[in-house]
Amino acid sequence: MRPLFLSILSASIVTVVPAVEHSAQATVFKNYKNESKCLGVSGGNMTPGTKLILWNCNGAPDQNWNFIPYANGAFPQFPLSGSEYEQMWTGGASSPTGAPDDYSSRCIALGNGLVFPKLANVIIWNCNAETTDQGWSAEYAGNDANGHQCYWLNNQKGDAIPPGYTFAGVSTLSLADGFTSNGTAVVLNGVDSQNRPDQKWCAY
Repeated sequence: MRPLFLSILSASIVTVVPAVEHSAQATVFKNYKNESKCLGVSGGNMTPGTKLILWNCNGAPDQNWNFIPYANGAFPQFPLSGSEYEQMWTGGASSPTGAPDDYSSRCIALGNGLVFPKLANVIIWNCNAETTDQGWSAEYAGNDANGHQCYWLNNQKGDAIPPGYTFAGVSTLSLADGFTSNGTAVVLNGVDSQNRPDQKWCAY
């Protein structure tokens, strides 16, 4: 994974924000809480509806992730500003075609497309750029001890929940109960104000 930097000029101060870059080389996301564990698909099974889990980093195709713009071209490239979203597809299946009837690719999505209940299941599904539950934004969360950039991986549909709801605010990939054992389910949860390490994913 090659880093890309975005310079933002504001009030005469330049802030450098690292962001995940489009690359022919897929990105492996290690969990910040235990970097021997990676974001993957349960059993490497590419059947739509299979859950995302945490597993020993092993270089398997299902642990390789790529970002792709929506088919309508609304967000053509990284870096993302925090309010822009792209699909994340697994190297365990074919790359997305952008067609609504694309049944060969697999993207990260929400179970039944639902943000609720809290701790909603995160699955793979046929890539479909028309559904906001497949939109993901990589928000920089600092570096790990090895100097690799880490991110909150935020969901577009979850981020759109209005204030006043119990699950309002930024919704991000998290680990069920914060556990890091093999097979722990990856779920959607609100970003914790206590800076939970299991909610950060480091790009390698």
